[in-house]
Amino acid sequence: MSKEFLNIPNGITLIRLVLIPFIIYFMYFNTSFHNFVSTIIFIIACMSDYFDGLVARLNKVVTDFGKIFDQIVDKILVASVLIILVEIGRVQGWIVVILLAREFAISGMRNYLSYKGIIVPAFVSGKIKTTSQMAAIMCLLLYDKYFGVNFYLVGTILIYIALFFSIFSFFEYYCRLFKIK
Repeated sequence: MSKEFLNIPNGITLIRLVLIPFIIYFMYFNTSFHNFVSTIIFIIACMSDYFDGLVARLNKVVTDFGKIFDQIVDKILVASVLIILVEIGRVQGWIVVILLAREFAISGMRNYLSYKGIIVPAFVSGKIKTTSQMAAIMCLLLYDKYFGVNFYLVGTILIYIALFFSIFSFFEYYCRLFKIK
């Protein structure tokens, strides 16, 4: 293995990949306890995404492999959980299709432009989409009422917010990157 692959940030990303089957496993039991466990594992996976980037920057081990591998694992995490949420009846399939189509389209645009030497920054609308999507997934995983809060209802509202910003940010990326007015 090359040094490009063997570093702590890539190890953290690999751990995130390994956590995905555990999240899915607990999702299928659909009890309060298992919903809670899958939510905790998902939160850990999300936090690891922040920490692998932080560790890479602090230790100056940002690699091309890590940039690509991190994004792929993020997409696998989100897509896997969203698909299972459809399967267990917590979110409608058409919403997930739009969310995932946007992810593939934006990734394709970014890859296309990177070959041309253009680095695509994250736009605010995309950050709002990501934040609301992750919060929605956490709430939909948790599902039950805790402390008087109906997490399924909150998650449903948040997934619609994520859907709106997913569509909006797609058009924003497209128009700004290809200068279409």
